[in-house]
Amino acid sequence: MPFYEKGEIRIHYQEVGSGFPLLVIPGGGLNSTVAGLANHPFNPMDEFKGEYRVISMDLRNANGGESSGPLEIDRPWDAHADDQLGLMDHLGIPEFMVLGFCIGGPFIWNLLRRAPRRIAAAVLAQPSLDHLCRQGSPGLDTVRSVQQLGRSRIWHDDLSRGRRRQSRPRQLLDRPRRASRIRGAGEGGIR
Repeated sequence: MPFYEKGEIRIHYQEVGSGFPLLVIPGGGLNSTVAGLANHPFNPMDEFKGEYRVISMDLRNANGGESSGPLEIDRPWDAHADDQLGLMDHLGIPEFMVLGFCIGGPFIWNLLRRAPRRIAAAVLAQPSLDHLCRQGSPGLDTVRSVQQLGRSRIWHDDLSRGRRRQSRPRQLLDRPRRASRIRGAGEGGIR
């Protein structure tokens, strides 16, 4: 089993196949592991190994995972992005695609914010997008950054509903406002 190490941090990863690199971020919240991909709607390691160089990793300190190291409490999302980008650097990969399940959605937004020119394509599968509705979240700033870069579409797969659609960054920015209009009954809305 291969590991990427940097200081006290030790990241377990797996890779299969060959071709353009595809980083897969498993779902499972903060217990996201490569082994957990077996419980997803499909296993991208198996599905895409014939076309792409598929890479996945255990989240640092995930239960049941093999990655370890202290997590910076004041910047946890960036610490995980450091791990993801560090692994790609370790493997000599300057540009890659990324597919993220569930918590992988917020991780993708952070990767797009941190290294937009390295991400060739991004797919959010069964994303947890509620972070976009919170004020000051990195997701909102990332959507604006992606929009400024001129990227017109982001793929959003909702496998639980069997739909695939493209979202324009403007539509994603409008979601919190639309949701408040739908929820709202009068000036203060429903609380």
